[in-house]
Amino acid sequence: MIPALTESKDLTYEQAEKIKNENVWQSLDTITILQAVSTFLEGLSKHTKESYRSAFNVLFRERLLDPNMSLKGLALMNLEAKLDQIKEKLPGKEATKQYRSAAFVSFTGFLQRRTQGLIHKAIPN
Repeated sequence: MIPALTESKDLTYEQAEKIKNENVWQSLDTITILQAVSTFLEGLSKHTKESYRSAFNVLFRERLLDPNMSLKGLALMNLEAKLDQIKEKLPGKEATKQYRSAAFVSFTGFLQRRTQGLIHKAIPN
């Protein structure tokens, strides 16, 4: 059982960490991948934003990512396997595949920071 917030002075570090993670975890259900991508793109330079927006449009169009999936669903996904799919299943030259992969890796790194590690950054092999 998680103690009430009014008892916060009596919380152990472990209990406080559990409450914090649970709050972040529950909030992931209310945010879609599309919403998170939009927020992610806002912080990028103009050129990078255009390139990454194009990359995500392809990922959505080719159904490698579902724009309506919640971030909780993304957190449960094997992100390295998804990255491998992006590299293998999309047509195009190697440079094009690399920038699409880079967009996904950068996005997952952004999510790792924003979710305090509940979503991890995809690691390329």
